[in-house]
Amino acid sequence: MMTLDEIWEASGSLASQFRAQVEIHDAVGTMSSAQPHYAEFWEEAKASVEAGNPLSVSLASVWPDSLVGAVKAAEESGTMEQVFARVTDAVGIQIELRKTMMKLSYPFGIMAVAVLAFVGVMTFAVPMTTRSLGLKADGNFMTSLAFAMEAFFLNSWVVVVAVVVGAVIFGVKWAQSEEGRKSMMEMGLKLPIVGEGLHLLSFGIWAKYMSLMFSAGIALDRSITLTVGTLPDSRQVGFEAFVRDISTNNYPVSYAANVANFSNDDARHQWPLFIRRAFLVGDKTGRIDDQMNVVAPELIKAGVRRIERGIEVGKILATAVAGMLISLVLFAVYSPTFSAIRNLH
Repeated sequence: MMTLDEIWEASGSLASQFRAQVEIHDAVGTMSSAQPHYAEFWEEAKASVEAGNPLSVSLASVWPDSLVGAVKAAEESGTMEQVFARVTDAVGIQIELRKTMMKLSYPFGIMAVAVLAFVGVMTFAVPMTTRSLGLKADGNFMTSLAFAMEAFFLNSWVVVVAVVVGAVIFGVKWAQSEEGRKSMMEMGLKLPIVGEGLHLLSFGIWAKYMSLMFSAGIALDRSITLTVGTLPDSRQVGFEAFVRDISTNNYPVSYAANVANFSNDDARHQWPLFIRRAFLVGDKTGRIDDQMNVVAPELIKAGVRRIERGIEVGKILATAVAGMLISLVLFAVYSPTFSAIRNLH
């Protein structure tokens, strides 16, 4: 499966060639040199297209279902240039937003460095200083703790190193996995301030993909089915009932999106007001696609603002924790010295 960066690169290249009215098989043929890592895939895709198969058949093995569905609709409606340009735009926004979300690691990084410094100084520096001054190991709680940490490390250093290295390797692999990313997103959604920002951001990206589906001529219920997977699992709840209401129960979109028509425990209550408004207004005007295109950037901006505010609060809290740990370290380091000075008197 291609990464977002690779999808953005491929869709952008194909969109520019379709804009120049290059034939599909020729456009696909140039992708082998544009993406050397996928040269074999693009060569097979070209052969498939020349054999009369749609490009979407090949893309299904390396692109997510939502984008493949849009390409299928574009092939049927003859809007390849527009749809691939929309794909490039939507994926590009998602890439930029991931950079914003990476900033969430800053506060945790500050605390991690502080904890490592605390453990290192307590395990090695404090016992060394205490011994050099000829003091007892049980002079105070912090000194006793430092000697206990040193003894544990010296007796079990192989286990400690193995556990730390294993945890780091496992953590990195887990964070890079689909399950890990989903779990981290769900945890982030529960954080104060940041959670609200991620909530709005997720629906903003989803609205952008919905706009993409509409540009490809895909019906509303099918568009939702294809794009709901871009939302966190906990935010997908409610769309199944919504699709059932508009396709099986034949309710108007405005009725199915109006939470006043449903009980308080209906999952549609957690949809952002922007989304509900887009459905209500779009149903009246007959242009839900325009409304989704309008609310997507608004949701994204609001989400980014809240995330950045949460990051600033997190930095303050992380700095406070780091300061406390540093104070404890300083106390542990200098208390043997102060004890030695008192003994001299």
